[in-house]
Amino acid sequence: MPQYAPELPATQTLHDQYPLSEQGRAQIYENRAQLGAIITDSQPGFIGIIGPCAMTPHRDVIAKEGSQLYQATEQHAGLYIAHRTPFWKPRTNPADWHGMETEPDTVELAFQTISAQANQQGNVAAEIGNHGHIARYASYLVFGWNGSRNTGGHELVDRLAAAEPTLPIGIKNAMDGSIDVALQHIAHVADIRGHAGAPAVLIYRGGTKAQTPDTWEYHYRDALEKTEGKVVVDTAHGGEMAFDPNGAYKKTPEGQVACMERVIELAIKYGEMPVGMMVEASHAPSPTDPVIAPEIALGGVLRLYHLRMRHIQ
Repeated sequence: MPQYAPELPATQTLHDQYPLSEQGRAQIYENRAQLGAIITDSQPGFIGIIGPCAMTPHRDVIAKEGSQLYQATEQHAGLYIAHRTPFWKPRTNPADWHGMETEPDTVELAFQTISAQANQQGNVAAEIGNHGHIARYASYLVFGWNGSRNTGGHELVDRLAAAEPTLPIGIKNAMDGSIDVALQHIAHVADIRGHAGAPAVLIYRGGTKAQTPDTWEYHYRDALEKTEGKVVVDTAHGGEMAFDPNGAYKKTPEGQVACMERVIELAIKYGEMPVGMMVEASHAPSPTDPVIAPEIALGGVLRLYHLRMRHIQ
């Protein structure tokens, strides 16, 4: 299976066929500013990032869910929910499917889907996994992140930070669960952009050092302490594996819900809460990791939002 996008259609061709409108661009910049203000605490609020593990050709489902998240954002002051819509998926097994943009039959559809939602709601969030993604997609995103498999060097994050200085960037911790390298990336983004640029924020996704609920909680709370709460907690991946109800360290919808509930429990019990939460959720069939219902994900985000707003006040 191909791991990267085919050479054709070229990025410029896609931009010409599916451009950002002036209204769409303005909406994206406004939303980026709100996200950045929440991350830096210059505006009280909470961030949700909800959507499928990987984008699929189910465009009607994706569009409906993106619209519902946009409506939820509009209804709650201080809440911003981005629609997680990954066009590319890093995989442990190189032979596995790597996302819609890697297939000749769906590469254009992937970009068309991103462009449509960027113009309509300006709320698309996705992983930037290689240098080609920066030129092709970054200007269409309200939030982008660097995955755990790209924690080794600064080059990709540095180029993204410089190319799109208004784009808030999430940095996931390493696959083993350690956060030190991610924090170095975050500091490096701040150095590149200065005070006028958008912030980078830690995405805590667990890892091999945190394979049980208790060890996951320990490392998560340590991340909250070391960042003064500047954490977007990812309840999928290492989190859902740590909370696997069978104790097998496998990905399950039940594990993701249990991880989300532990985050909420800690916020209630100790007042320890993140600045945002990322959840893999969609009604579209998932060809990659298991997902939960968007209604459950949105409910969890709203509970944390209300807890955080009361805590801030």
